[in-house]
Amino acid sequence: MIFKPVIRLTTAAALAVAGLSATAASRPLHYRPLPDGSGAYTVNGDRKYIRGLYGAHTGFRMDCGDMPEFGIYLPRMGGNMRFTLPEGDCEATYVPGRMEYSQGGVVVEAQVLRSSDAALWKLTNTTREKLTIGVRFGGVADKKFSREGDLGVDRPDCFDLKPEYCEGN
Repeated sequence: MIFKPVIRLTTAAALAVAGLSATAASRPLHYRPLPDGSGAYTVNGDRKYIRGLYGAHTGFRMDCGDMPEFGIYLPRMGGNMRFTLPEGDCEATYVPGRMEYSQGGVVVEAQVLRSSDAALWKLTNTTREKLTIGVRFGGVADKKFSREGDLGVDRPDCFDLKPEYCEGN
């Protein structure tokens, strides 16, 4: 008689084999795929500095999140920039190479150059009204983080604008 091995795994066991936990597998997606599959988006998210946009081969990057606030890494702390947009839901969309934000009739596109260490922002008013957009930049501190601002290693607020980062700005 030949025995055929039968392995039945519970959902938790199957997830454990895959390296996941039942809790992680049941969490809702933070970013949802765009209908055409070209990227992902979230609405009214609260996470900061979770998506890095990388420039030339120097360590330069811009860390983006769910709202139009950006951490600049040169390497070392290169500053924090934030746009204050009109009231409304904030839709953050990642497409390869750039982040786009839409809120209160304003669209912000953010990207970095790949040929040199530079970041670009394009703001578009989609309303017929005159708007004032607040822009805040500061915190060029030349501070070295323990792992260059890596998620899960350095503090989540390492790119926030802090008074100690502004000395000499």
